[in-house]
Amino acid sequence: MILRHFLRKTVLDILGTFSKPKVGMHIINMHFITPDIISQLKHQKLFAEFLSFLNKKCDIIDFKDSHKYIINSKNITKPTVSLSFDDGYEECASIIAPILKKANIKAGFFINSNFIESNITYQESFFNRIKINTKLPMNWHQVESLNNEGHTIGSHTLDHYNLADLNEEEAIRQCLIDKKNISSKLGINIDHFAWPYGEKKHITDVLVDELSKNFRFIYSGTNYKNYFSFNNKVINRRHIEPNWSKKHIKYFLSTTKNV
Repeated sequence: MILRHFLRKTVLDILGTFSKPKVGMHIINMHFITPDIISQLKHQKLFAEFLSFLNKKCDIIDFKDSHKYIINSKNITKPTVSLSFDDGYEECASIIAPILKKANIKAGFFINSNFIESNITYQESFFNRIKINTKLPMNWHQVESLNNEGHTIGSHTLDHYNLADLNEEEAIRQCLIDKKNISSKLGINIDHFAWPYGEKKHITDVLVDELSKNFRFIYSGTNYKNYFSFNNKVINRRHIEPNWSKKHIKYFLSTTKNV
């Protein structure tokens, strides 16, 4: 495992040295600034540096406009990115949002409603599913503030299960009750949905068909070279975290996008 990680890093370092973001619309899918427990000041600096790096290489647009850019992709003349964050970690509100505000950037935040304001017992099972270090969730006041500031709030299921592991009834419930919970808390309709883990193997065609009746926009990371998957029902995002090497980020944004 260590050797594999070293080889992957070495290859990405080499490729990233000679890469640059390609012209096209790149929707970036993130989760947190860093999985490590470090000072808030260092968190802020790291994300500000990430945003500055992106801004030098690309145009950064509001998340809510990304689908319009994809539809009109032939008119894009520069590498263009929008930002989204999954799961609903507290740092999205306390660290990320203030820096986005200074830059006048609106992002998308996909949340698991049962994780918001959850207790320690629930959080332990949540983190066991997603295999990361413990992080605090947002509270509903913070989610409401994000919405009021013009960010897009989307659904990410109730509990972050692999939907492919659930029966059809429970999988649909995980998605639609999450949508209902968020809508009720914020007093808005929830048009955006991203399923946990994001790959094709984590959802079924039947479920995608059902969800397309309830959400205007569905997102995944199933085939990043293409803007769409699942017969144009799903918009594809690119997984990148702010603490990744800048060489790696350049490489991951160097993919030629296809309609």
